[in-house]
Amino acid sequence: MNHSSRVGLILDNTNVQSITSIRTAMQEISVSENMELSVPAMLKTGMNADQAQGALNGIALEVRSLFNPTNDYQNTTILAFTCMFSFMILNINSLPLVARLRVSKRLA
Repeated sequence: MNHSSRVGLILDNTNVQSITSIRTAMQEISVSENMELSVPAMLKTGMNADQAQGALNGIALEVRSLFNPTNDYQNTTILAFTCMFSFMILNINSLPLVARLRVSKRLA
């Protein structure tokens, strides 16, 4: 019976280009290391070499792409709108103060 086994790897996904090479390297390392370490142990249980390698074919690195806020267009748009709206309210409320201080000669 062939069961697949998954190994999790948590990476910071803000720099996608550098992570791609790390994922590839970890995939190669996990397969080669597991074969090298596990085949002799499985041979001791009474399996022959073909059975041991067949049982270990399912060992792989699990890759999941989770939410990456740096590449999210909707978050950027909402943040820009919020900043623009708050600066607009600030300016609408502060410009009359400058005019009132100028008329009362307290601007200096």
